[in-house]
Amino acid sequence: MKIRTIALFISALLSTHVFSQIEEETKPKAFLGINSGINHIGGMFGIHGEVNVVNNFSVIGSAGLGGWGTKASIGIKYNRNYPYGTHFILTYSSASGIKDFKLDVETEANDETMNQGGTQEVTFDLKTARNINLIVGYSWKLFQRSRFNLDFGYSVPMQDKAYAVISDHVLTKDSDTMMGIMTPGGLILGLGFSFSL
Repeated sequence: MKIRTIALFISALLSTHVFSQIEEETKPKAFLGINSGINHIGGMFGIHGEVNVVNNFSVIGSAGLGGWGTKASIGIKYNRNYPYGTHFILTYSSASGIKDFKLDVETEANDETMNQGGTQEVTFDLKTARNINLIVGYSWKLFQRSRFNLDFGYSVPMQDKAYAVISDHVLTKDSDTMMGIMTPGGLILGLGFSFSL
């Protein structure tokens, strides 16, 4: 009786181990998809890739277009239960900037340049903006091997000022604040759809 009980116990353990191995082997190792958002790692619209490296850790990369030119990001992602559920992301991103960017903003009067102030077209040099992004999100399984995710977080700028006025204008305090808000950084809100490879 004891031998039979021990045999059943060992059999149950082995079958559990085999099934868990099968489950691990059937988990997708990589995802490719699209993403969008505000201050998101792929810009306003981009493509996104993820490769599972070990256990619940993945390497991720994203590239796209945003209000500060092209944007690219690379980083690491930890899934509490890969590949779905809660995840945490740490990335480095770089937005290219835009040369000779023109925008109508409020300016100060300036006697030296004979500028009377008021709303005028100002030319900016939007410089490369580099950021560290801290994100928490959740991924839902869709269909057989695809998923939908929502991301929230904060983007920390790595420079004090990523733009310069190159026309003969002086910005008002409000215009300068507005340009600071436009610069990549701050709250992150993103969503995405990806499918396994």
